[in-house]
Amino acid sequence: AASCAAGLLNPQKGKDDKDALSRAIVWTVAQAYVWHFGKAPPLSESGWFTKWLSDLSEKMGHPFSAKLAATALKEWRADQGPPHR
Repeated sequence: AASCAAGLLNPQKGKDDKDALSRAIVWTVAQAYVWHFGKAPPLSESGWFTKWLSDLSEKMGHPFSAKLAATALKEWRADQGPPHR
């Protein structure tokens, strides 16, 4: 997931985005969730998925909070467009 997420980074000169890798990890895992389960992961900041992402990020050596995960998931969901039927 980390190497795939790193490929999603697109740094821009003069713009420091300290959360870019965190968001890329969340987006990659969220997309993998959709591919596996056929639906979007739950968005709740206090839900199991964001807590799991936070725990996963710690194990990967790039810790981020469940709150950041929830924010990134909301951005990811908005980027997906309307749900497919």
